[in-house]
Amino acid sequence: SYSVTGVQTCALPIFVALPCCNEANLLASLQSLWDCERPGCAVEVIIVVNSGENASAETLQNNLKTLQDAGEWIQSHFDTRFRFYVLHQPNLPLKKAGVGLARKIAMDEAVVRFNLCNKPDGIMLCFDADATCDSNYFCAVEDFFRQNPKTTAASVYFEHPLGGDGFDPLIFKGIAQYELHLRYFLNAQRYAGFPFAYHTVGSSMGVKAGVYCKQGGMNQRQAGEDFYLLQKIIPLGHFGEINQTRVVPSPRVSEKVPFGTGATMQKFMQSGGEDILTYHPESFVHLKHFFELVPGLYKADQSRILKTIQQQDTALREYLLNNGALEAILECNQHTASCPKFVHRFFCWFNAFRIIRFLNISHQEYYQYVPVAKAAITLLKFKNCGGNLTEVTELLQFYRQLDRGF
Repeated sequence: SYSVTGVQTCALPIFVALPCCNEANLLASLQSLWDCERPGCAVEVIIVVNSGENASAETLQNNLKTLQDAGEWIQSHFDTRFRFYVLHQPNLPLKKAGVGLARKIAMDEAVVRFNLCNKPDGIMLCFDADATCDSNYFCAVEDFFRQNPKTTAASVYFEHPLGGDGFDPLIFKGIAQYELHLRYFLNAQRYAGFPFAYHTVGSSMGVKAGVYCKQGGMNQRQAGEDFYLLQKIIPLGHFGEINQTRVVPSPRVSEKVPFGTGATMQKFMQSGGEDILTYHPESFVHLKHFFELVPGLYKADQSRILKTIQQQDTALREYLLNNGALEAILECNQHTASCPKFVHRFFCWFNAFRIIRFLNISHQEYYQYVPVAKAAITLLKFKNCGGNLTEVTELLQFYRQLDRGF
């Protein structure tokens, strides 16, 4: 670890947590952060070079090289208000080793430093060892949190690269479809009326230190750690979207995690470029119909709630009946004194986890997965926008503009 020393630490309101395991492009990520315009506050980047206790000899060797290269790079990039630290964390427990634990180590270290300088509302950003960013990254983040002081956490706008050197052209075809899936899924949830729909990309998020601590910190999952943390924070309210800058995650194949970008790209490449599939738009239509009825269930008796559930589409009706919706709605009514609070409590129950579970279960029997471009076109028709777009890249650009508020 590293020591904390006096006055300089007390001037550090932004930390960047950056996990790194068996990475070849860390220096490009560090250079991208270094090249950013300097914000009014100081910045520290905490790099956690990590490996599990079962790591291969190749991974260990690559990590040692990363430590050496990063150390040399840091020595030649010195700024008292923009500093880099490297923590070496080998032999992490087998059951916990992964990006979640590594990100937690970095963020917990940032919390310690915030506490030492009495800054519980300091900003912690999450970044990846293969990502880059626009030059206004830190300034945009600083401006957003300053202008929105009640913000608990925020997602940062992201775009995967759609061309360039260093990757098989097929990679760019796949990443365009995968990013379109992410944006389609977000907009489909919002179309359905789910109030807590936001992007949860690990390399593109920030959270205040105090909020992070109150929610128990980062979990130690080997994948999806970002999603699980933010699902605890988003319902608190005052969650933001920082759209004035951009993070550029890597489109590469990866075997480190069981799902997400790297795993999806690996499957796509192994298939020879078969279309990436996503949830059928009709499933969100049925969610929308039910969600619109939720306010009317405030103070409803058991008979009316059950009747409303039984009137839903077969897939949704079975899911609600089999997963305690009746009891949950009765409980929401018992513990709320107004309709808005009832609706909020309901969506804390029918949260993002339950939406995904409903979609996964219902697509085993009632709905068919569809190519992401087809689903994206259909959703735009539902929303009466998008014109006659048909190509994946054109659709993706349009969805990017939707997400960015353009």
